[in-house]
Amino acid sequence: EDKSLYPLILFAPIKEERELAIRLNKEFGNTLVTVEADLTAVTSVLKNVDLLVTPDTVIKHIADLVDTRTLEISLGPSPFLKQGPVSVGNFVITDRISDRNFRTDHYKGSILKTRIKAKDVYEAVRFSLEKTETPKLDPGISFYKVSRDQVGTRFDIVAGDIPWTQEIDRHASRYFIGQTTRKFQLQEIKQLLASFPVEARRAWAREQKERASATLKDILSTVRTLAILRNNSGVSNEFITNLDKLLTHCKNDDLMALPVLFFRAKVENIQAEDRKDSVNQTEKLLFELKGYVQKAYEITKSVESDKSTTIDKSQPVTNGYNV
Repeated sequence: EDKSLYPLILFAPIKEERELAIRLNKEFGNTLVTVEADLTAVTSVLKNVDLLVTPDTVIKHIADLVDTRTLEISLGPSPFLKQGPVSVGNFVITDRISDRNFRTDHYKGSILKTRIKAKDVYEAVRFSLEKTETPKLDPGISFYKVSRDQVGTRFDIVAGDIPWTQEIDRHASRYFIGQTTRKFQLQEIKQLLASFPVEARRAWAREQKERASATLKDILSTVRTLAILRNNSGVSNEFITNLDKLLTHCKNDDLMALPVLFFRAKVENIQAEDRKDSVNQTEKLLFELKGYVQKAYEITKSVESDKSTTIDKSQPVTNGYNV
């Protein structure tokens, strides 16, 4: 009904997609333009459309390469944060990430379920084409825009339902990686984090501080048993137990898991000449881990205490907080 939009159906030259395109077009009284194109021809088609609306497909990545604006409808196990569109200005509409399950085995033999409806996609299309300032989405749906910083592609939530804990953690983790691996300053991420509600940042920080305290406690226990192990191989089982307990901290999907993940990767790749060398390298990595946890703790305090920017408080969002 929107006369400003001219949708077309793009499909591959195979029987199943032809039949699907025909059935879909019948729903619209055969008024839609249909385009059949194989991989050798699809590039020229994509260069002549204003927006591609698609799930996670090969065509999405081709559109990215030729700078065709893309709106990805992210469903099921498709991990848009890892393999979403990368060109700045592209968009992703998804169920709230705190409700998503990205394990492929979770969906075997089951039908994909989503809160996303046709009207949500329509609102996202209009926003993507700059025909509206704010898309009106149903609860439980989030809308992201592709940006870039020194680390690489970044997904910024611009509308819809905002899972504050996951969003704060995601950007704080990105800040940690940029700071520890590349020494980037990433001021835009600091500003983005400061724009999140103070209540949400404080709640997230409390949990991360508790995680940091527990991790440091297990680091010290592991260091102590390692020191004894130098001269007494009889405590090797105790050391292994403490090390295993320490490594459980990387099972969480949050900021404080990152230092332990770095540590585990390095421990697994130790090339030691003998037992003494192995103990020395492990001890060095444990103290390095302690420094990384302290760095993550400093970032946590910064996220908690940074002054908030002025925000519109009229829009209700997840967890009872307002933006």
